[in-house]
Amino acid sequence: MSDYNISWFKLAVASAIIRSKPVNMSSKKYAEELRAAYLRSQTRLQEQYLMAPKQVAELKEIIEKLHCHQMEKTCDNIENYTSQLKITRDLIPFGTSELLKPSANQNEASFVENLYFIQSVITLQNLTKEFTCEETEKILEAAGKSIRNISDIVYRNLMTVSENLLCQAAHNLNVLMDTFQWLQERPTFMREVCLLVDRIVEKLLHSTSHGLTNKYRRKQLLTKMLQQLARSKSLPLLLIILDSLVERVENLCLLLNRSQATQQLVDANLYNNGYFLVVSMELIMKQWMEECPVSTETLQECQGRLDQAILQVKDSFPLVAHAFFRVSSLCESIIQNK
Repeated sequence: MSDYNISWFKLAVASAIIRSKPVNMSSKKYAEELRAAYLRSQTRLQEQYLMAPKQVAELKEIIEKLHCHQMEKTCDNIENYTSQLKITRDLIPFGTSELLKPSANQNEASFVENLYFIQSVITLQNLTKEFTCEETEKILEAAGKSIRNISDIVYRNLMTVSENLLCQAAHNLNVLMDTFQWLQERPTFMREVCLLVDRIVEKLLHSTSHGLTNKYRRKQLLTKMLQQLARSKSLPLLLIILDSLVERVENLCLLLNRSQATQQLVDANLYNNGYFLVVSMELIMKQWMEECPVSTETLQECQGRLDQAILQVKDSFPLVAHAFFRVSSLCESIIQNK
């Protein structure tokens, strides 16, 4: 690099520091803090690199213990073993300070341990040569059970877990399936994934006696989890999400249609919760406008199912029909852009 280019580079760095520094701090002091932060990050990365072999050994030992325990007792809970993991919390992609705080309740503590276990499996993506095929199967079996534990907490105790942790769990599942793409060939693992998605969508339509504010917050958390899962590059996962949502639309429209034929009142909570189903589908479709891994044929099939469901309610429930028609129109736009 020439002296001229070096001078311009120094000028650009100085300009960036001046523009971004806090008002109550000098440029020199701010530059020193930036340098110190950079050195700390380098030290932390070096420590993680040196700790990697130890973490691999610890994980292999824990998986072996877990496997032996499952052979002796048909146990679905891995909390006693995941608590032994010594994994650096800096590895969490969302990187918020909230994730580094001690868990405030037992459900969240269990959620975090299972989340970290999945995270630890992901960090081994470049170290798979350390494992035999049998050991890899044990790891993924344990990861599947972690997903089941997360699914149970989402279904029964959603409000005991923070929004960041819920989104982190969805993100980790995406990364896990994108990293180990052959997971889609494992029926046992995919059943756990399918159960998680079905439970999230079911909770969107689930009746609740909680206050309006609390109800809205629950649905908002579930919607954000679905949005995060829909960012996956795993086609089987995306198909599970799409089919689960469209199936709920079909069931809701069928129920509304029958209510008119039998002159029975529709459950108000179920009717109102249809709004959150529409919102979730619209947000996912808008995400897919730029890039949609789902094939045109599959989208056309789903659009056809939506249109058939809309026909059942267009006369008696025009607002519901209009809401789902917006989703169908977004689906059509994605098809046209492909």
